[in-house]
Amino acid sequence: MIGAHSALAATLYFLGDFGAARENATRGLQIWRSGAVQSPVEEVYAPPVICLMVESLSDWHLGEISSCEATITQATSLAKELNDTHALAAALLWATKLGHFERNPAKVARLASDLIELSTRQNFAFLAARRRDFAMLGAERF
Repeated sequence: MIGAHSALAATLYFLGDFGAARENATRGLQIWRSGAVQSPVEEVYAPPVICLMVESLSDWHLGEISSCEATITQATSLAKELNDTHALAAALLWATKLGHFERNPAKVARLASDLIELSTRQNFAFLAARRRDFAMLGAERF
């Protein structure tokens, strides 16, 4: 159920239904935080991290700017705590997008640098190759 809510939340986010995306992300997090359910499936990204990322950016689109910063920080911290480098890369990417939305090129540059370093170290070719995308987001030094 956690994986289902995270997948649905991400889908709804990209469809532009930010309220429903946040609602599904919140439900997935509630299930995960209850500790009552363990997933029998190994996910590429930890579903609670995905839920936090979707919740964060949905909050931004819904005008709740102050809470989105704390939530994306939770996503990054949880990915580190779970030692999930794929989820950490995703959280850094979404945090970079949030920095772009905020029109904060210094933040974008810092996060893009962290993401490129992690991607290079872990051989995440897809993310390491996105330097051009980061340059377009305002991280000119890449």
